[in-house]
Amino acid sequence: MTNVSIVQSGAASVQAGIQQAERAASDIAQLNSNDDARADTATTSLAESAVDLLVAENQVKAGAAVVRSGDEILGTIIDTLA
Repeated sequence: MTNVSIVQSGAASVQAGIQQAERAASDIAQLNSNDDARADTATTSLAESAVDLLVAENQVKAGAAVVRSGDEILGTIIDTLA
């Protein structure tokens, strides 16, 4: 796997995490607009969406770490070749 692929993989992970966070946030916003929904169902959905937000946060952090590592590897390669 080349360094560019590592960075692309990290960026894709960040992008997927952001999309998951957007979906979870949208689900939470829709819970507030559904006044006729049962309280138990709304609480469960809120908990699931909150967990999804935390998972998305970790996915973005992991993807960013991969991008940082790829950047460091590229810097080391450039320094070695220079």
